[in-house]
Amino acid sequence: MNRIWIIMIFSGIWVVTSLPAAPQNPNKKQIADIASIKQVMADLDVAYDKRDAAAYIEFFLEDADFLWTTGVLSKDRNEIRQQVTNTFTFIPPGYKHVTISQRIRFVKPKIAIVDGTVMFVREGALENEKPFWDALFTGLYKKEKGQWRASAIRLMIPPAGSIK
Repeated sequence: MNRIWIIMIFSGIWVVTSLPAAPQNPNKKQIADIASIKQVMADLDVAYDKRDAAAYIEFFLEDADFLWTTGVLSKDRNEIRQQVTNTFTFIPPGYKHVTISQRIRFVKPKIAIVDGTVMFVREGALENEKPFWDALFTGLYKKEKGQWRASAIRLMIPPAGSIK
């Protein structure tokens, strides 16, 4: 019986210590990569606000996929472009696309997971004004040829009132 406990404890320690984890204090390279990833998200916002689907998909890898809140899975840049073009029709004029990253974690030097919120807010809205639409997202970003690009995006609608 003691032998089983020892094996279980050793196995648990091995699993925990073998999991990749992001450092609490990112190094200089990670700080630069975080800034680059945030710039990609800001550029996506600008492209969306211009209703420019061609510019929007430039920030995705060729084989990227995007799971929309409707359950539609776009499986490449062309499908993402088609779907994002469809979304332009339901966002009223005068609203802008805002992406806020809440956590960026590197699982490998050239692969990062980003969690955050995406929303459509009225231009000139007060900080406490409710957005037209909001969702949580998780994105997988990959650095290829020196550029960070989205590889996979998942949108999730949380329970009402849970996004702060």
